[in-house]
Amino acid sequence: MKNNISAFTSFSRADYYDVHLVISPTEARADARAAITATAVVSANTEGYLVEDLDIVFKVVEGDAFFAGGVQSLATKTDVSGNANATFQCGIPEQGYVLAILKFSDQDKKSSVEIPYRFVQGYPSLDVKIIDTNGFANGKPTVGVQVSVVDDERPAPAVHVVLKLSNTTAVFSDGSKTLQRASDRHGLITVNLVATTAQLGYVKASVKWDSNVRATKTFKFIPAPKLSVNLLNNYAPADGHSAITAVARVVNAEVNAEGIAGVKLQFSVWGAVAVSGVDTFNGTQTLYTDAEGYARLSFTSITRSSQVPATDRLVLVSAAPEAGDTSGQAYGASTIYTFS
Repeated sequence: MKNNISAFTSFSRADYYDVHLVISPTEARADARAAITATAVVSANTEGYLVEDLDIVFKVVEGDAFFAGGVQSLATKTDVSGNANATFQCGIPEQGYVLAILKFSDQDKKSSVEIPYRFVQGYPSLDVKIIDTNGFANGKPTVGVQVSVVDDERPAPAVHVVLKLSNTTAVFSDGSKTLQRASDRHGLITVNLVATTAQLGYVKASVKWDSNVRATKTFKFIPAPKLSVNLLNNYAPADGHSAITAVARVVNAEVNAEGIAGVKLQFSVWGAVAVSGVDTFNGTQTLYTDAEGYARLSFTSITRSSQVPATDRLVLVSAAPEAGDTSGQAYGASTIYTFS
């Protein structure tokens, strides 16, 4: 009889339960949006044993997958039906194994069978956009490159992309010709380029784990400019219809008098004038230089000479290129006009 009691008391609580593990799906993409759900189903093999509120530990036993919080082991409890759930993810393509452990103590526990999972690489697409097409070759980060990563028609975050420059002496803003960046939550990567001489070049973007997913874009640096502003018909009558014309010209600072086309200029006219037929005070207008590097802005006075003192008729005109130059003033120029 004593031996029978000893045999009986050698059983642990875990011996009265069975643990079955299932995962769904068995395969998912290796990105921040995809996950696999592991479900532990606990059943009692002896009548009278409850399956609710039991301790379950999910564990990744092989691989780099992780549960919430970046952990590879997660504790939870069963519900009234004896079920417990946990989701896990992985940032890289891999195959591994996960199991569930019903645990009463370190010595009193039962494990499920190890279940294989698989994370596979997604198939994103890349698009490269040059933000500033007329960046100046002035040694400053004046050309921007933006890479858009899309997967399944949605922005793809946390995709590692390699960017390389070719056929160019330009570099990224950190001085390198190769960069690796991960896309942000909007699926975007933005970097800047620097050059000291005018040139064309190529920037190539490719997904780190699959170089076949790639895109290439041409960029252009234009010569560092020299800007001037002159006036035509200065001292025009302040009669409301006689115009003064501000003529801005952008030329290559390296090649004397060679005009630069397509430069974006910001004109600011300070004073009581009509710009493009619109009455304004301190009006602004954006224009682009023509094939010879010129841009012209005409304006008229909206006050008559007898209505204001002469000192109020002295108003500043300035123009500064904005093509990728964040300061906007590095190539500023100004002059003073007067309506008589």
